[in-house]
Order: sequence, then structure tokens, then C-alpha cells
Amino acid sequence: MPRTCELLLRENVAAKAPLPEPVTEMVQSPWLSLFAKNACTLATLSTVSHSIPHDIWPLETCPQFLLLTADDFDRIGPAMKMLPPIRTSADREALIGGLRRGTISIVSTDHAPHSDEEKSLPFEDVPAGSPGVQTLYLSCLQIAKDLGDVWLAPRWVSEAPARLVGLEESKGALAPGFDADIVIVDPNAKTRVRADHMRSQQRHGALEGMTFDFAIRDVYLRGESVAHGAKARGRMVRPVMVAR
Repeated sequence: MPRTCELLLRENVAAKAPLPEPVTEMVQSPWLSLFAKNACTLATLSTVSHSIPHDIWPLETCPQFLLLTADDFDRIGPAMKMLPPIRTSADREALIGGLRRGTISIVSTDHAPHSDEEKSLPFEDVPAGSPGVQTLYLSCLQIAKDLGDVWLAPRWVSEAPARLVGLEESKGALAPGFDADIVIVDPNAKTRVRADHMRSQQRHGALEGMTFDFAIRDVYLRGESVAHGAKARGRMVRPVMVAR
């Protein structure tokens, strides 16, 4: 995003005002694809969704903003320190409503782990961030189930991200000709987030202690089981700039 546009967005979100017309026109250009990262407040959601259609500017949020509020800090402690910070219950409900309506189409991790020692420092010295990759799909399945449609979860974490980075013809769906990237989920088992099960260098994350109504049994990458020894592989991808 051009720096000028980014600053205008921040100023208008802070003022709870619509985006200026030149910015709205720029991001509606048929040759520009933009991505609004980490929608975490009612003000952000309101500003962007009222100014720019979400099919032009995809909106993303993260599980921690959908599952926690500032009231959880006394229970969780510094593991919950992150940027942007987790806000109020009103912000959380607004984001859940955005998912329900389709205004928010992507749920990602903002995966930013630190060591448990770093997260145990005095609060002002604690680095912001929390692990999220390992719990992403389980948390999204739970959120989708609570919304009444568990099949929303693969749309948020697979289909929409594939479309964002221009891989919608090979990723993001179970279909002939697509890569066999598959997660096997047991809907009759539960998973409790426990530090001793976490694979990140930061074992104590913001979602520790939560229980989800699902368990992941296997993960396949291009048809090979990663859980049973296949080597993980991939490459960095970025949002595409395409003519619409």
C-alpha cells in the first residue's frame, strides 16, 4: 500500500471517518489489488467496509481478535501483548459480525512468537506477538461452528487466501487438478491448547487453555503426509496486482 494511503487510512480510522474520495478512487482502480491486514476494531471495520467494497479490498482478521477481549488480560498476562492490541467485547462482536456477513473474508495468524523468557519480562519490556500457526485451523473451525456453518473455516483460511495471492487455480479447494493439500479433522474429538503440545519457540500463547471441538489427525502437502515424515516446503507469496 502506498505510504500516503496507509497514513490516511490510519488517520481516518482514528477519527471514525470515511476515507477521502481520492483514496477511495485509488483503491477502486481496476489495476490495483489491496489487502487490509489485521482488522481488529469496530472503527477499522466500519471505516473500510463503508468506503470500499470488500470484493475490491479484502479484509483480514486473526483468531485472537475473535476469541479474546481486553478483559482476558488479567487471566492470560503478557502472552496476550501484541500489536494491534486486543480490544473490547464490542470490537470482537463487530468482527464476528463482519465474518458472518462476508465483509471479512480471511482469518490468518499474525504469527509472531518470542521465547517464553522474553514474554516473562516486565510488561513494558515484553515484545509484542504470539504464536498462531498451530492453532489457526482449530480456532477457525470452532468460530465457524459457533456461527452455525463449519464450512466457513476452509473459506477463511484456504480459499480466500489462495485467491488473494493468485493461486486460486491450484490451491484453496479440493478439486481435480488442484494440489492435494489436505487437513484431516476429527469432528468428534476435542483439543485443549497446552504449552507442552506447542511446537513454537513460545509455548505459552494467547489461546492457551482454550478447548476446541475438533482434533487434527493428519496434514497432507501435495498428497504426502507431513505428520508422518514428508518434508514441509513452500515459498513466500504476496498479494497479486491484477486487472479486474
